[in-house]
Amino acid sequence: MLHLAERGFSTKQIAAELFLSSGTIRNYFTELLDKLGAQNRSQAVYIAKEKEYI
Repeated sequence: MLHLAERGFSTKQIAAELFLSSGTIRNYFTELLDKLGAQNRSQAVYIAKEKEYI
C-alpha cells in the first residue's frame, strides 16, 4: 500500500489496485499512520523509507 502511495496513487486508485474498498484503504492508512507515528501519508512514506520498509 505504501509503495502505491509513494508513486502518487489516490485512495481510490490504491483500492482498485488491491481489490479493496476505499473505506478499507482509509482505515488501513489510519492504523499505519498511528503505528509509524506519522501525521500524513507523505510522512508515512518518508518514515517507511527511512526504516527500509519500502
